[in-house]
Amino acid sequence: MEKIENAKMEEQELEQVAGGTLTEMVELFRVFESRGHGKNKNTIGVYLPGFNEIAKSDIKSRLKNDYGIEANIDIGWLGVGIASENNMYKDIKTGKALTHQEVMQRIK
Repeated sequence: MEKIENAKMEEQELEQVAGGTLTEMVELFRVFESRGHGKNKNTIGVYLPGFNEIAKSDIKSRLKNDYGIEANIDIGWLGVGIASENNMYKDIKTGKALTHQEVMQRIK
């Protein structure tokens, strides 16, 4: 039980540090994971360089193929959120730019 509590605390600490674009990616990841698209409910791997590049690629692919959204997700230098630029989302059919909130509403 202590292990689970420590993992939750680490996730919360990482979210506080990373913020911004990486946090947006984690929110997208959580929605897809909650639907059973993945086997890992723990989001700590999304913060780990290398693993988060894999998660980013998967999320971009799902957004495009399942929801018609082109996503440019920037997780920053070495995948830790440093020097990241705003994530950008676009409806493929209309070309209209979407906010993160609009994307979240569409996929929920």
